[in-house]
Amino acid sequence: MPNTSDIKVWKDILTELKTNSEANEVVITEIKEEISLQEQRNKREVKKLYEKVKAQTEDLETLLARLKSDELFALPSDEPTRESFMKSVEERLENSRQLVDYARSLLDSTTTSTETFERLRRSKKEPAVRATFPRQALLGNWIHYFTKDMFTCQCFWDDDEFKEYDFRDNKLVEERSGKFRVEDGKVLMDYSEGKTAVYTVTGYSDDCLDYLINKTPIRFDYMPEDLLNNLLEENVKK
Repeated sequence: MPNTSDIKVWKDILTELKTNSEANEVVITEIKEEISLQEQRNKREVKKLYEKVKAQTEDLETLLARLKSDELFALPSDEPTRESFMKSVEERLENSRQLVDYARSLLDSTTTSTETFERLRRSKKEPAVRATFPRQALLGNWIHYFTKDMFTCQCFWDDDEFKEYDFRDNKLVEERSGKFRVEDGKVLMDYSEGKTAVYTVTGYSDDCLDYLINKTPIRFDYMPEDLLNNLLEENVKK
């Protein structure tokens, strides 16, 4: 039995409950959203009609084989009827085969997005990652590419100051600055204009930082200081 008068015991249980609650919230939200999507997809009804159309396709193939035989439409006067029937059956067969193949591919596919699986996977390890994320791991320069020609650079310094640079086609289009904090595995960036950005750390190494920002996974890669300086110097020249 822990010493209930020890303040650390209460702080520890508060931290554990908080991280557990956050992980539970991710799982509950993701599964509820997926259940809603599954209901909208009507998979059971799709499968039921798929089986029906598949059986009808087999019936059409049998009918076409019989129409092609000379036993039923043996007289010359029967030929227009036979050709008309065959044309109708062949058209329906082509459409039905394509539809059956497409429906089968949908039914065989995994409709749950890889992003959902990734968020569920991260929810298991994020509490441990956040608990061990040191402020020192954030210091330095980091870059995130939105596209090949659009990227953001962030610089964090030991005096709690940070700067953020937005580039388009290697041209500096916006610059921001402020103070940053690291609390409970979250990076809080207080911009000079008054807003605060919250990045939840989901993984880190010397080469990259993984965040969850507004439920979206974002990765920043380490950026050598001379590379950033070259970019900034080029923009000064322009």
